[in-house]
Amino acid sequence: MRRDCSKYECEQKHSESRIPIWKILLKTYHGGNVLILPEKIRKELDVLLSSGVQPRNVYAVDKSPAVIAIFTRTLSALERSGIHRRGALASVACPAWAKEGVQLEAAHFDLCGNVQGYRHGSVRQELESIARCGIIDNARIAVTVEKGRESSELIEQFDRIGLLTAALKNGLRGRRSTVKVLDSRTYQNGPSPMLWVAFQIKGGIVCRSKSTAK
Repeated sequence: MRRDCSKYECEQKHSESRIPIWKILLKTYHGGNVLILPEKIRKELDVLLSSGVQPRNVYAVDKSPAVIAIFTRTLSALERSGIHRRGALASVACPAWAKEGVQLEAAHFDLCGNVQGYRHGSVRQELESIARCGIIDNARIAVTVEKGRESSELIEQFDRIGLLTAALKNGLRGRRSTVKVLDSRTYQNGPSPMLWVAFQIKGGIVCRSKSTAK
C-alpha cells in the first residue's frame, strides 16, 4: 500500500522545509549557481525555477545515480540540457565542480543523517569536505539532518547546530571565512523528526562563477 505521506511526497516537508529554506537562501540572490540534492519528484526544483533561478545555474547531485536518473525524467528538454547532474556523494561532486571553476551562491544539502557519526559519508565529514573545496566560500547554504536518532539523548537542538557549524568551520579553516546561523527549524517528515539550519558563509577565497556545458 502506498503511504499517504511518503518520503518523497510529504506536503509538510515541502511547506515547512523546502519553501522557507529557499526563501532565506534566495533573499540576496544575484543570479549565481545553486545546488540541490534532488528527490524522485521535482518540487524543490520548481521552487527554484519559480523564484527566478535559471536551469543552467542549477546543480543536482545525489549519491545514487538511480535517483538522478529518475529525477532527470521529470525534466523538460530545456531543463535537461541546462541542469548539471552528477550521481555521487556531494563531497565528491562539489570538489570536481570547484575544479571547473564553479562557485555556488546558494545550496541545500539535504543529508538526512544524524550529526553524531563521524565517518566517510557522514553528515559532518560531508560538510567538511564540501567546505574545504572552496565551492561555498561565499554562499548561503542550508543543511537538513535527522533529529532524535543519535545514540545519546544529550544532543539537543543547539548542540546539533553547533556540530554543523563546527564542521563548516573546520572545512573553511585557514581561509578567514565566517559562518553565521541565519535560521533553523524542526519539522516532522512522516515518522521522522528533522532539523534544518540555514547559514551565511562570507569571506573565503572568491572563485568566479562558471556554468559548464553539458
